[in-house]
Amino acid sequence: MPSGGGFQGRDSFAGKFIDFYQGAGGFAASIIIFVIGGAGLATTVIKRKTAA
Repeated sequence: MPSGGGFQGRDSFAGKFIDFYQGAGGFAASIIIFVIGGAGLATTVIKRKTAA
């Protein structure tokens, strides 16, 4: 890791932002993506059944 980078300090805004996305934020994003993907799959199956 190069010294003097903006992402080194965990006290900085960037450090907190990265920690958030690696922790609760990333977990929430994964759930949202999973729900959207599942809903899209369900609508596709329903449309195919009604079309058939």
